[in-house]
Amino acid sequence: MNEQDLDKILSSQPEEPLNIELQKQFQRKVKRAMNRSLYGRTVVAVLLIGVLMTGLFFGTSKVVDLLCYRPEQEPAFLENDAWENEEFTVLFEDTISTYFSGRFCFMAEPLQSHGFGRYSAPLFITDAYGRLVIGPENGRLHIDRSKLDVEYPPLTILAMEFYDPEYPYSAAPEEMGMPHPEDIRQELHDLPKSAYLDVSLSFPKAISAQQTAEIINHYSKLSVRWLALEGQNTTAHEQSAGGMFMTNVRGLELSEEEGRNYPGYALPDIVTGEDLEQCLKSRLQLLIDHPKFVSLMESRFPDLISMSRLEERLANANDRWACYGMRLVGSPEEIERLMDDLSVTYARINNVKISRYQK
Repeated sequence: MNEQDLDKILSSQPEEPLNIELQKQFQRKVKRAMNRSLYGRTVVAVLLIGVLMTGLFFGTSKVVDLLCYRPEQEPAFLENDAWENEEFTVLFEDTISTYFSGRFCFMAEPLQSHGFGRYSAPLFITDAYGRLVIGPENGRLHIDRSKLDVEYPPLTILAMEFYDPEYPYSAAPEEMGMPHPEDIRQELHDLPKSAYLDVSLSFPKAISAQQTAEIINHYSKLSVRWLALEGQNTTAHEQSAGGMFMTNVRGLELSEEEGRNYPGYALPDIVTGEDLEQCLKSRLQLLIDHPKFVSLMESRFPDLISMSRLEERLANANDRWACYGMRLVGSPEEIERLMDDLSVTYARINNVKISRYQK
């Protein structure tokens, strides 16, 4: 109630002494007017506080977002983005395939922002067979204030998957309880012809990029998924291979300018030795050119990825490209033929299915 309203009420009083009833009516009138004024001021105050708190909440969230890792900060390198932050999607999927030889990762939906530096997305992670049947998610990506988490327990590095001839084990594989290649060949021979295997093979000595390309093209019935390369095992794990994956999960096209910066990032169906060499260098360089993403990945995999390790890997790739092992899937007959032609010294069967159509 303001002063004018009070004066108006008071001026309405009769000049003669009021009886009790008139006094009560007058008091009720004053009380109602005061209540209306108080209610109005309370509503305005509550609204102002609500607006202030809402602004403070979203303002704080925005500030935290700006201070933490943001996927939209990643420089664009794709010709056409299928969805928002697809550069981050490609970087993440390809990094998983690079560091984990038997895993292909597919981000089923774009990253969703939850404010305060938090993001999430469903993941579908499959094995070396690479069947990307999009269904219920089996993993989930979380970013919480520049810290990465991947809810997928089997995402681990395989020790002793390959036998590096330049850095041999302290004992021969068979002395450590590993099967001899001849035993593996016998198992392959005993399997039904319809069987479909996921195997890792190691060669007696590293071969060149051109030799590797010739093998991949010649054994077209085998699907080569990953190559173990000399000078790429710059992890903290002994006897864990480093290398490059062969199949992009997501069809992608680099922009014209970035295609010149990262030649051969995606491999053609028929590869050459030059394709393989360029592909490795371009993938390493792309990660190096995204230091904030590398830092995010390092928060989850500190023993695997860092800028210093990537720079070391790139320096080694520029100096030499040499392959000493392959992870591939195919029939027992084709794998046995490849083992004979390459005189494989070490083999590991990762998985066996009755046929290629087994789910």
